[in-house]
Parts: sequence; structure tokens; C-alpha cells
Amino acid sequence: EHNALHFLYFFVYLKETKEKQETRQLSSVELDLYNKIKNRQFLKFFPVGRAGILEGEEQEEELIVKTLQDKVVQLEKRLSEITEQQEVMQKLNSDSVRYYARISSELNRLHNSMFNSNNFEAKRR
Repeated sequence: EHNALHFLYFFVYLKETKEKQETRQLSSVELDLYNKIKNRQFLKFFPVGRAGILEGEEQEEELIVKTLQDKVVQLEKRLSEITEQQEVMQKLNSDSVRYYARISSELNRLHNSMFNSNNFEAKRR
């Protein structure tokens, strides 16, 4: 947020200071700017169209957007990994249920077989 009048006042200050030959009061930056103004190179210094702070904010905003995009990509990858792990766990769970049912059935069969054979031997005696 630059006020053009502030630049004009600054240019007048530089010119008057130089004309009064009070160059010792000018800093090296001010003296460099005075020389640029004198050589009509002040447009390199003067912000035309945009303030530097806005450009900095724009660059900062671009960095934030890039960072957020990267994080979204990372989250998508992680979500995909979790989904794959969930599918594997569901298959393992399903396999475990079938295995448990098969073992339970086999144990019942063995138990019934032993019980029937014990009853059979008891009846024989």
C-alpha cells in the first residue's frame, strides 16, 4: 500500500538535500536512489502497478496452496493404503471365520464320534 505522494515527497527531499550540498545527510541508499532519479532510472525503484508487499503475499499464498496440495496428495495416498489394509483384514477375518467354523465342525464330529463309541461300548457290557 504505497502512497504516490510519499514517493514525491521523498524525491523532493533527496533533490533539496543534494542541491543544498548536504549529501553527508544522505545515506548510501538515499544517494543511490537520488542518482537513479537523476538518470531517469527511478522506475526500477518506484512500484508500478503493484506493491511489493502484495507480491510477497501472493508468493506466500502460492506456497500455502502448494503445501496444501502436497498434503492432500499425501492424505490420498495414506487413505488408499488404509483402504487396501482394510480389504486385506476383511479377507483375513472372513478366512478366519471359515477356518473356525471348519475346526468347530470337526471338533463336534470328533466329540460325537467319541461319545457314540463310548455309549456303544457301555451298552455292550
